[in-house]
This record gives sequence, structure tokens and C-alpha cells, in this order.
Amino acid sequence: MDGRTGTNDGRLIDKAPGTREKDMEQKPKKAVLAAISAAVTTYIRTQEEAMAAAMAVAATAPAPAAAGSFYGAYGRQQMMEMRRLLSLRLARR
Repeated sequence: MDGRTGTNDGRLIDKAPGTREKDMEQKPKKAVLAAISAAVTTYIRTQEEAMAAAMAVAATAPAPAAAGSFYGAYGRQQMMEMRRLLSLRLARR
């Protein structure tokens, strides 16, 4: 390259001094930016695939079983209530 550029009408015009050095500096920067962009895109794609796989597993997982009968829950609640009242009586003394 001789530091000149063409115009639409075919004339050659000298570039500003030092522009060739700037052009040479831009090429590695563009390569680095392209590599960073590709890495970020790959990372996002793998995260989306992992999320989709997790959602598929969650969709096929069985629903949690019922906690038991209401009578059983009521009995446990009454036992806890009696223990609480007993502890309040003991704390009052």
C-alpha cells in the first residue's frame, strides 16, 4: 500500500499521515472483538440450552404427594398446642 485511496471518479488521493498505522491497529482489535463476541454468544446459547433442559426435566417431574389427611394434621396441631400451653404454665411458676 502506498498510503493512497481511490475516489469514485478514479482519482487517487493521499491519506492523512499516520492513517495506515491506525488501519493496522484496527485489524487486531476487530479480531479480538470478534472472538469476544463469539465467546459471549456461545455462553448465552449454552445457558439457554441448559435452562431449556432444566425446564423439560421440571415439566416431567411428578407433583409432590399430598401432606396427608386433614384429621392427622389436626391431631398434630392439637398436640403442639397442648405442649405450648404446658410450657406456658411451667414458665409462669
